[in-house]
Amino acid sequence: MRRWPQLIGFARARRYLLTGDPIRAVDAAAMGLITETATADTLDEVVAGYARRLLAQPEHALRWTKTSINAGLRVIANAVLDSSAGFENVTQIMAVHREILEGMRGKKGK
Repeated sequence: MRRWPQLIGFARARRYLLTGDPIRAVDAAAMGLITETATADTLDEVVAGYARRLLAQPEHALRWTKTSINAGLRVIANAVLDSSAGFENVTQIMAVHREILEGMRGKKGK
């Protein structure tokens, strides 16, 4: 589900969704969208360390905590999921969408 607008606020999400601007890692961290960054050289080590810490937790407590945290987000996301998915599907089959993608592919080759 797309929960990130709820995590960073709808006004801020609107900016990124309407402009297509990428969210830089430093900004994502400042907004609370991510909690940590890592360089390419340390990524595997950071992820493995995080996984070890999660695996060391009591399984049911971890599962129920995650479920509790996500419950409120799920209610809001479910309220808009059908319409947003429908709009996205319609957009993707429009000729203008295809033209924009082809234009983006052309820019990559230059």
